[in-house]
Amino acid sequence: MLPGPAHAGNYYVDASGGDDNATGTSPALAWKSLVKANAVALQPGDSLLFKSGGMWQGQLHPKGSGLPGKPITIAAYGGIQKAIVNGNGLIGEGTLFLEGQSYWDIGGLELTNDAKDQADRRGVNVIGPANQVRLHDLYVHHVAGIRSDPTLSNGDPVNIRAKSTGGIGIYGGGEDITVEDCEVFHVDNCGIFTEEKGGAYVRLRLRNNVLHDIAKNAIIIRGTDEKSVIEHNVCYQTCVRGVTTGNTIFSAHCQGTVFQYNEGYLNLSSGPFDGSLYDVDINGNTNTKWQYSYSHDNNYGLIWFASTATDTGIKVRYNVSQNDRGRIFCLSYDLGHADIYNNTIYIGKDVNPVILYEGSRKYDYGFYNNIIYNLSQGAAYKFSGGKRKVDYNVFYGNHPSTEPADAHKLTGDPLFVSPGAGKIGLASISGYRLMANSPCINSGMNLKDDGGLDINADKLLGVADRGAMEWQGVVALAEKPALRGSDRNPAHANNRGKWTRLFLTEAAAEADALGRR
Repeated sequence: MLPGPAHAGNYYVDASGGDDNATGTSPALAWKSLVKANAVALQPGDSLLFKSGGMWQGQLHPKGSGLPGKPITIAAYGGIQKAIVNGNGLIGEGTLFLEGQSYWDIGGLELTNDAKDQADRRGVNVIGPANQVRLHDLYVHHVAGIRSDPTLSNGDPVNIRAKSTGGIGIYGGGEDITVEDCEVFHVDNCGIFTEEKGGAYVRLRLRNNVLHDIAKNAIIIRGTDEKSVIEHNVCYQTCVRGVTTGNTIFSAHCQGTVFQYNEGYLNLSSGPFDGSLYDVDINGNTNTKWQYSYSHDNNYGLIWFASTATDTGIKVRYNVSQNDRGRIFCLSYDLGHADIYNNTIYIGKDVNPVILYEGSRKYDYGFYNNIIYNLSQGAAYKFSGGKRKVDYNVFYGNHPSTEPADAHKLTGDPLFVSPGAGKIGLASISGYRLMANSPCINSGMNLKDDGGLDINADKLLGVADRGAMEWQGVVALAEKPALRGSDRNPAHANNRGKWTRLFLTEAAAEADALGRR
């Protein structure tokens, strides 16, 4: 380890006015280069501060580790703009790189790693095992990773390697790793992902991030535990730049991890598979929860099960799906057991999905208290030889000949306040509240371990209602503070600059061309 400063303190880096021969201990005595910043072994409690609006070329690989209660901090100083680090096509690692380091708090940076070719690139790369690493308020964009070849199978090494390139990659396991309030934009292949190589993750937290213009998957979570939570993230405009499939958020080898309050829309997969908000993928997803989320305008539905017979105890509950196409609930592989309940599904006139799809595998699942509001004459159901129990659901509107039997089903109007009126943001879906005379109130099936809350974080009261919103005794409660990640995310609010404006213009044009607006 290289020698560090004699005393813990603040160290400044100024790309335009700094001097690597200075002490670095004040803005007037700032260092200049990444070479200098990378060469010093920082001590617990130190801060490495980059001048706001400054730009550096190359890799930021700071040295050292903090201690509990004394993390090493990286931030910007002297203004509201982020400090910019451009990896210039760096291959094999990330523009920001930590390896075997713990107790870091890193924010206030804008990170890119662009190139004309596809290669093994990341914007941020943390290799563990790592403890108490917090990444926040980062703007990661234009990372030229590997876009998987759609002609190759998912098991092909090129595709597997592609899924380890993109915006923020975390490897090797660890405890108390947090990624929050970041914006990840225009990256190939994935937005934020974890890899299991070297260890699993305890208390991983991904929250309040905004991810858009992502070539394939926005978020991939591997190897997490029941204390890990993926919540309040907004993901849109995925499966772009020639990539034809990819679920927005998927898990692998997760035990009890909670996915909640996420929003996903405009997954543009051309299929015929993998274009949903959620994907329960690969064995080891026992007891995972997929709840309180808003899926809309995706090409392949709310959730896919690419699971195995060992996956049990899965709960899919209190979600809203509006105008998702393809397969809303798709069971494409074996499944030990899942309970799918109290979801609200709105299907507009020309959407034509398969509402509940079974492939030719073995299934065991329950489907309860869901509201299917179907205005599409082309909608259908597809069942195979699976084991299922369908009960206490609402099937309103068009009734396909394949609609399942349900001993306690309702077919009348559920009487939503304003069905189909959802826009962008969880705060926009209050139209799916029940009116006072709704037949869905107190007519559902009570379930054990139902979570105790609905999608609005309102308490469940007495006999179960049907759908994602529990009747609270008034026609329409005043809207709660927005739960949408971008509304709570300073990074997203502060970075509506030239890249975001350009993207939104392109996204609108593409959506218009697809007839999705």
